[in-house]
Amino acid sequence: QVFVDLRKASYMDPMNRDVRLKMARLLIVGKYYDFARQEIENLLKYYPDDAEVIELIDEIRGLESTPQ
Repeated sequence: QVFVDLRKASYMDPMNRDVRLKMARLLIVGKYYDFARQEIENLLKYYPDDAEVIELIDEIRGLESTPQ
């Protein structure tokens, strides 16, 4: 339910940094790395110098390169 609410919020305000970061983190926890990357890439369009966003994309890259 939380993800559904966040998704709705992101449609209402696509530039909402906090909502998109929360969605990306939830997707990472669920190991939906491709979808998480899409959220983060959208964030990078609006916030290209945001250290937290850049850190999150680095985190995904590290998780993807780690054997399961």
